[in-house]
Order: sequence, then structure tokens, then C-alpha cells
Amino acid sequence: LLATGPHPQVAVPSWQAKSGGKAKKGERTVYFPGTGYVTAPVFDRHGLEHGFTAAGPVLVESRDATVVIGPRDRFTVDSDGNVVIELPA
Repeated sequence: LLATGPHPQVAVPSWQAKSGGKAKKGERTVYFPGTGYVTAPVFDRHGLEHGFTAAGPVLVESRDATVVIGPRDRFTVDSDGNVVIELPA
């Protein structure tokens, strides 16, 4: 079977923060093996702007997931809204 059809151009908009620039929700005490208990800022994922970057420890929350950024890690929000985590070498 061979099927052909139109190949529409799909424009995907770049990431837009949705919480009016109020990304930081507060702080939470979290435990990391080898580090112990630390206070970490908590961010609303949908409030983070493209290009936002921070060093861990950090928690990034959305309604369906929580991303944990470790104490020696960094993260950046890319143009598609992905949380890109950089781990130490």
C-alpha cells in the first residue's frame, strides 16, 4: 500500500510563560543522598521564561510532574519549554 497526501507546514510557536512572571512558588526542604536535607526553591514550570536558568537544588512543578534538579546540577528552559538539565562531568 502506498499513500500520498499534502504535507502541510506546521508552525509550532515558541514557549511562552503562562503565570505572569511569578514562577517562584516558594521553598521546600528536600533530601539528597550525600548532601542531606537542604532548602530548595520551588518553581512553577509554566511560569518559567525561555532561557531561564538556575543551579540546583531546585524543584520544578507542573500539574502532572515534578522535576528534581540535584545540588550539583543546573537547568535551562529551552525555546520549546523543555527543562534541560546539565549534570556535572
